[in-house]
Amino acid sequence: MLRLTDCSNVLLREPGRTNVSYGLVGEKAFGKVGRVAVNISLVLSQIGFCCSYLIFVEKNIGEVILAAFGIQRTTASSSLTLIMLQILLYTPLSWVRRIEYFALTNLFADLLILFGIVYIISYTVQTLDDAPVGSATWENFNSTSWAMLLGTAVYCFEGIGLVLPIYDAMDDDIKHKFPRILSYTMVFLVTLFSVFAGLVYAAFGQETQSVVTLNLPSAQDSVATMSVQLTYSLALVFTYPLMLYPVVKILEGYLFPHHSQKGYWRWEKNGFRFALVCLTAAIAYFGKEELDNFVALIGGFCSVPLAFIYPCLFHSKLVDEGKTLNNIVIALGVFTMIFATYQAVSTWN
Repeated sequence: MLRLTDCSNVLLREPGRTNVSYGLVGEKAFGKVGRVAVNISLVLSQIGFCCSYLIFVEKNIGEVILAAFGIQRTTASSSLTLIMLQILLYTPLSWVRRIEYFALTNLFADLLILFGIVYIISYTVQTLDDAPVGSATWENFNSTSWAMLLGTAVYCFEGIGLVLPIYDAMDDDIKHKFPRILSYTMVFLVTLFSVFAGLVYAAFGQETQSVVTLNLPSAQDSVATMSVQLTYSLALVFTYPLMLYPVVKILEGYLFPHHSQKGYWRWEKNGFRFALVCLTAAIAYFGKEELDNFVALIGGFCSVPLAFIYPCLFHSKLVDEGKTLNNIVIALGVFTMIFATYQAVSTWN
């Protein structure tokens, strides 16, 4: 990610240049091919993130409805209904045109997620404390699908497409602090993800669910579980438009290069954004039963190039330093992308 900001700083030195996108960095490094490669990966990965949010919300809200109203979610139509209802929430949010407007809602979403993380960690610690000696169901090494870990781990860093937009949105007098802030944030997140995943697997072993909130006590028996499922779902509702934002900006640049002569261009864009939301809902519906494979596929095929391969390729071309490290990261990235993608596809039921 820091490789991208280095490239951005180089391009910002050009006369008249005020902002830099990921696609522009790719174009300056490798021409039109570089921009197209970046845009394809960004569009696919961000759509994948949005789809996983829809699936997560559908599964959690289904549990809440069961607990609150006693309505069983046993048919495909109920899942379809919950996914389609989310379209009503996400469509107006997708019409927001400036990324700065998501600042407060994203902060609120982070607080909601923090509440959920604290509760889940406390519950897993209590589960470990109460577990009888010798009752663990851990598997030290999963030889069947271990490579899915690679794609899933990279998927966790799903904000790669937002690094440069956030960097550009910062005031010029604090931009110099961005690399340090980003580095501290990444270290914190890696630590948090590792501790969280370790505790959850230690507590639930091979019973660990793809959606970890489903490992909590039933929402029918626990108000705390219901609260966590609701807050997590609300957090993802607020985060969804931020994840869709790069897709919208890229595709609208191709579809609406100029304003309509009749002045209807805003409604044309709104219609297109509504269609994008519907597309993510359709993909989510058909991929909801294989969430772990779906996440690993998005992480391996789309996120690995964006997070590891492209930044180092562009950095070597534009900055002309650190090529040895860049080449090592590129080689590891290509291996991870191929292997994780193959594993996710080959184990898909």
